[in-house]
Amino acid sequence: MTPLTLLAALRDLGWEPLWRNALYRLGLHSGHFRRVSVPAPAPAGDWMRLAPFFPFPSAQDLQSVLGQEGEQTLLQEAREVAKGLFRPFGGEWQPIHLLPPSPLRHWSEYETHPAALPPSDIKQTWEPARFGWAFTLGRAYTLRAKEDLAAAFWQQYETFWQHNPPYQGPHWMSGQEVGLRLMALAWAGQALEKSPHSTPARKQHLAAALALHAERIPLTLGYALSQNNNHLLSEAAALYTASLALPQHPQAAQWRKTGSHWLRWGFTHQIEENGEYVQHSLNYHRLMLQLALWVNACAAPEGEGLDAASRAKLNKASLWLLNLTDPLGGRAPNLGHNDGAYILPLSNQPYPDLRPVAQAAWLAFCAPAPLQAGAWDEMSLWLGLLPNPRQEKRLSWQQILTSQRRMVYQRYSPPLPTLVSPSGNSWAHLRTPWDFHSRPAHGDLLHLDLWWRGENLTLDPGTYAYNAAPPWQNALTHAAFHNTLTLGGADHFTRAGKFLYLGWRQIRGRYTLASADRFNLWHAVSASHNAYEKNFGARHNRQVYVNRAEAWTVTDSVEYPPRWRHLFGELPLKIRLHWLLPDWNYEIRNNGTELRLQSPQGWVLLRVKSSTPAEISLARAGEMLFGKGQAEPQRGWFSPTYLVKVPALSLAVEVLSAREVSFISEFLLPEESDDPLRLQALAANLVRFANLLQTALPNPSLPEDEESARELLKLLRGLSAKLLEGDIAALEEYRYFDISPAEWRQALGKAGEALLKEIEQQIEYFRLY
Repeated sequence: MTPLTLLAALRDLGWEPLWRNALYRLGLHSGHFRRVSVPAPAPAGDWMRLAPFFPFPSAQDLQSVLGQEGEQTLLQEAREVAKGLFRPFGGEWQPIHLLPPSPLRHWSEYETHPAALPPSDIKQTWEPARFGWAFTLGRAYTLRAKEDLAAAFWQQYETFWQHNPPYQGPHWMSGQEVGLRLMALAWAGQALEKSPHSTPARKQHLAAALALHAERIPLTLGYALSQNNNHLLSEAAALYTASLALPQHPQAAQWRKTGSHWLRWGFTHQIEENGEYVQHSLNYHRLMLQLALWVNACAAPEGEGLDAASRAKLNKASLWLLNLTDPLGGRAPNLGHNDGAYILPLSNQPYPDLRPVAQAAWLAFCAPAPLQAGAWDEMSLWLGLLPNPRQEKRLSWQQILTSQRRMVYQRYSPPLPTLVSPSGNSWAHLRTPWDFHSRPAHGDLLHLDLWWRGENLTLDPGTYAYNAAPPWQNALTHAAFHNTLTLGGADHFTRAGKFLYLGWRQIRGRYTLASADRFNLWHAVSASHNAYEKNFGARHNRQVYVNRAEAWTVTDSVEYPPRWRHLFGELPLKIRLHWLLPDWNYEIRNNGTELRLQSPQGWVLLRVKSSTPAEISLARAGEMLFGKGQAEPQRGWFSPTYLVKVPALSLAVEVLSAREVSFISEFLLPEESDDPLRLQALAANLVRFANLLQTALPNPSLPEDEESARELLKLLRGLSAKLLEGDIAALEEYRYFDISPAEWRQALGKAGEALLKEIEQQIEYFRLY
């Protein structure tokens, strides 16, 4: 790290995380960790006996929640695990490989000698040793006590211990990996406690192993503190778990004290006031909630529970997750780092489905009445949150989510700019900037995720891989691959490391959220950020607007505040608007300004216009489909989980300009033909203009006869309603009213003038003038 980068890190991160990280590095390079982390012989005593710490459901309640189909799914998954297979990162089946590279070294040496690590991504080495697959065996054993499942667990456990002795090998490098394995092993020990395969000798060995895991964690807790992320919560939750599973251990009281302290600190300091987790990642947000749910379930039998301050923050975090969960499939925007972490697979639902966690968090931290019943109930049952799984009183997912999104601006400060169309069939989340309190994960300022009838229309590219050969090493974090605007090819922040962005302390943004007009015809949000002011003197503004016709309009503009113009003059700048779209059948029209996509729910039309002549290109999986030049190899990919990437369509609109530029993107849903789509777009613009006009009245710059202006307002709303019904002939009424841009400029400004021009162009299409 160069001195300038160090100063920038000091400015953004502060002293504490830097000196904690420096102490950790000093401990590694001085050999301190090697000297102090030597496993001591376990003292004999009654402590070497696992105590029950987790609320296990009855087989009958589990059967009631799963149903016959769910039972078969669970048992089939368990049979695959018993064969030695698991699904890393929620992906395809792969062998459970627990043998580390040889020769083994002390865990601290892998940090100082990274060449000793396997050439593949270290996460591939770590993932099977988290023992997440043991939850599948334990769930299935609780349902049907099949002894081959218990035998499979103990065989894998003994394989791991034989080849990964305490503190030797890469599986002991990370305190978080040690902690997650501790939790999974303790849970499996309780799940399989009554099996004949769980012999007294095996259970005693497992107890000793858990103690060794717990003793490893405090050594590098300072590193977890320096990261201020999920590492701290995971390690604290593991220490708390060890204190409950081994209550007679000499260090149990200290484990509980340390774990409880840092859990409280983490929940109250790592969750923002709007509910978002410190890592700016939806996947890590889910992981944080799973840790909270785990601790909440373990603490309940102890009569402890989480403190009021933690529960208040977890309430906001639960609502944040619920707000971004699609009710039809349970998926959500692929926001921030997505490394496939799913530490409590207590459900048959696939990895992308957030409903199990959203349901459980809702029950634990928000409201007593459960949401709509479904297979996702299983996680809540395991966590002791569904005392009566056959409970009839349920809340509708659709109603709750729609209500949450429409009222969210009243609940949060700052508000979450998530919009729902008046019909409720589509919704969007705008990634808005605010005063950052923690380092961002991706360059995704003003990224837009659009959802319609369970389909993700505009995609967040995801992560793919942290450790891969160029150009794939954490490459998709760049703003150029998100649904936003970039200037001069620059990112929103300064990349200073694999996981470190700097320069975010200086980013400022603003936004306003309008839930709807009085007739519930439209919803809108406006936002801007100054990430490009330092280098280019420019500000990015974005407005997102949806109307009753299910037409979404996104307006982007680049403006140069007066104080910057004399510095940057007339320097031409490449300005690029990007949309990442699903890999569906498509049609390109009008030189690329229109793109029709055949979604599973019907045709979607994306129309993009710019105020300056633009070059348009379409790429897929690193290959150019339309336009000039060569596509970057990372362009046109979507990563739904770690080490998985699938093709996607990447639409880019580029202009070279030294002046202010604007783009208008319209997403028209869901008709088959063009005419209804164009009518919807025109109706949307008429309503927008009527709203501008209504805001301007009364105004001395308007014509003296204000009555005619009000008549025009009435006409515009009436005409919009007729167009939505497909009445093209109603456009004849429009010609009787003269709206001169010059006449209205002072009252409505540039937005009104541009909108009038757009309306005239749209009407011209129908050849009624």
